[in-house]
Amino acid sequence: MLKGRANDMHLSDTLRSFAVCFILAWLLPFAACGQRLFAKRIFRTAADSVQYESIRQQILDNLKADIKSDNNALHVKGEKLLVKIIPSYQFGVYSFYDDLMRTDRPDTITHLGLYLLEGSEIPAKVASCVNLKELDISGCHIQKLPVWLGKLAHLEVLTISRSELKRFKLRYVNKSSLKTLNLAYNDLRRIPKGLAEYDSLEEMNLSGNRLKTLSRALSRPRSLAYVNLGYNRVRHNRMKTNDNVKSINLSHNGLKNMPFSLGGFNKLITLNLSYNSIATIEREIGGRQLLVVNLYNNRLKKIPGSILSLPGMVNLDLSHNEITAVPPSIQKMKALNVLSLWDNEVSQLPDELSRLPNLSTLYLQDNQLSYLGDSLSRLPLVKLDVGYNRLTTIPAWVFQSAGIQELYVNNNDITRIGEEILAMPNLRILYIFGNPIGDEQELQRWVKLLRQRNVDVKQ
Repeated sequence: MLKGRANDMHLSDTLRSFAVCFILAWLLPFAACGQRLFAKRIFRTAADSVQYESIRQQILDNLKADIKSDNNALHVKGEKLLVKIIPSYQFGVYSFYDDLMRTDRPDTITHLGLYLLEGSEIPAKVASCVNLKELDISGCHIQKLPVWLGKLAHLEVLTISRSELKRFKLRYVNKSSLKTLNLAYNDLRRIPKGLAEYDSLEEMNLSGNRLKTLSRALSRPRSLAYVNLGYNRVRHNRMKTNDNVKSINLSHNGLKNMPFSLGGFNKLITLNLSYNSIATIEREIGGRQLLVVNLYNNRLKKIPGSILSLPGMVNLDLSHNEITAVPPSIQKMKALNVLSLWDNEVSQLPDELSRLPNLSTLYLQDNQLSYLGDSLSRLPLVKLDVGYNRLTTIPAWVFQSAGIQELYVNNNDITRIGEEILAMPNLRILYIFGNPIGDEQELQRWVKLLRQRNVDVKQ
């Protein structure tokens, strides 16, 4: 719920629809806006398809009613119904079971999707697909891989998702070719055995399982760079340092704090801890190369010191928390380019924030700001969002900014915006709706002039 602003929302139907579609496309891949975005959805049964569409519509209705409604449980339920989404841009790339059975040239098949197979074994004809690069056997009941699978020397991607796997041993797959392993949305409680032997493995998706521990096996693959452990219940880290891992996703793990350190991941660049219940972070979350941290939708009341001590950080998302203040020590984050504090309890900003020489994008919507200090004029801002606050005026330094291209001051208490806004030479987007602006005639005059300059004005 928008804190303290629910009765002040004046989103137009068009803007609300856009916002809902944006969130759906970003947060809910199974519920994207518009059938055209996904060319093919595969379900186990027709009943699952109907239920999926019902869930999708329910989420859409919830978001229209409250843009910040919590639809996580519905999202998980819908994901479990869906076996596979094949984007339209990949149409013509994939071959399917019928294609495999019909062809007399299996050597021409490079991407093969065998969904919802009734048997417990991979069809033997797959062994003749000697140039196969991707094999997807999602939604099946195949528990073991055949020995001949190791002869597919070009196999780079193996997907066995939504197949109710409880245990899985990775073997009989070419150890020098496999780059991506996707075992998402199964019932795994342990990291697959045999993983340590795959030095070619670069990306692993184990989201949507029942994992509780980061296994030592994850320390071994020398090329492993991307690890997705979202939608699990990870509480322990038994991994030794892995200097190759660049991205870890621990979102939706029900974490209340960081029960383990990630300090041994010296090359970690991106860390996703969103959608947990983290209130404090006392342990290290990465080394000096950490550039992007996502703590969206947690329960932080202040910005953790372990975050502020990372001078190389480029993108920091602290949206949807309970943060009340930005500490002066924020000035240590000299490389910071994007800072998101959307939906917190911040009432004022320290002058030290202006000492960030690279901060070009600042999201401050839905806080309790009534004033933007002149010191902020020193920031190289390109995008400034202060919608849903308590501003009564737009400070002069904003109008004098030559760099700002996107300005969002909607849903505040601003009574006047005059022709001084015409002095912003690079302005491209301006949101001013939801303000009690008095002189409607003057407003329409300069809005017309802005639109003649191709500025997108929402009033």
